[in-house]
Amino acid sequence: MTKKFEFTVNTNELLNFAKTVKSNDLTVLFERQDDKTVRIRVNENNVSSILLANTYEILDKDFFSIVLKKEHASSIIKFMKVLNKNREVKFTSDIETLNIEENGVNMDFEIAQNRGCIAQNGKLLYSFKADTKRVIRALKNCKPFQMKGEEGRRAALNNILLQVNDEGFKLVALDGFKLLAENIEAEITKNGEFDEDHYKHKILLENEMIDRLKKLKSEKMNFKIYENVIEVFDGDSLILVQQMVNEEFFQYETLLKTEDEKQVLASQVEEVEQYLKTVVKMEDKNPMVKFKSIRKGFIAESGKMKVKKEFKNKEFRKDYAIAFNGKYLLDAISTFDGEGFDVFNKDRVNPVIMINENRTALVLPVRLAEY
Repeated sequence: MTKKFEFTVNTNELLNFAKTVKSNDLTVLFERQDDKTVRIRVNENNVSSILLANTYEILDKDFFSIVLKKEHASSIIKFMKVLNKNREVKFTSDIETLNIEENGVNMDFEIAQNRGCIAQNGKLLYSFKADTKRVIRALKNCKPFQMKGEEGRRAALNNILLQVNDEGFKLVALDGFKLLAENIEAEITKNGEFDEDHYKHKILLENEMIDRLKKLKSEKMNFKIYENVIEVFDGDSLILVQQMVNEEFFQYETLLKTEDEKQVLASQVEEVEQYLKTVVKMEDKNPMVKFKSIRKGFIAESGKMKVKKEFKNKEFRKDYAIAFNGKYLLDAISTFDGEGFDVFNKDRVNPVIMINENRTALVLPVRLAEY
């Protein structure tokens, strides 16, 4: 029977590829990219992992893609996860069967269907490269700021926003009580049809995509933004793909303006952070923390346990009092990881904004009768 394709892949690449796959509810495809390249694609919900494999040759010129039977999809991923390192795996396919050979062991997987074409990405809008460690850190920082489990109109807030600008791009997460915006440097490469409206283009990264991005190992992530999909390359062969999400993200920009705000605290952040860690350990999950000015600084006081601390600070605004969910405030301060930042606030009913060149965090205060 006529072979469709034949190629080998190093087991190290297959092991890394298999790590990006999370569930057993998946579809496995082999797609033709060109006369010398096959894409191994695993689809899970709205996200795909793709491994590019250079072939000896594509033997069937009419081959576009094949789909494995559903019951074999998870089995092939399990097989990849237990491979030995630094070996070669041979893939061969005819019209009915995909054969995998590794170190004298052969496995056959039935093909469910042959497809005449593969999904189209649409026009390439722009691309950019970013430091992988910086992106992963930003994604981890955003996690406490994502809304959990909302549906319908607010479902977009479960995701993380990606938005390009002149300096690179921004990752934004918010949950209705707090917000984080991470700035990441990158050089944007625009295609011929790029216009300034694309800077307003808001791309939503879904949790399935975020989890996979956190596992990438190459020095740089290479993003390609198309009309219909987002592609992220990890090195030369591994690609993560997500379909565009048709949801509106919250118009957050006006919340971050500081022109009318007053700077309320420019020092002692480490002391405040340590105090909040103590409070969160001693109190319940959402401890209330009150800040109130005194003659030479301010007092911080929590609720049930009455964990109280006095801070000497001449910069703190006089006749000032404000209250927060202590856990939310700690989440915001912790993202700066010892970096310096400025704190702005207009009054006790408006959010506190913490800002430096790398990120901006915002926390809404809690309104109390006595405040």
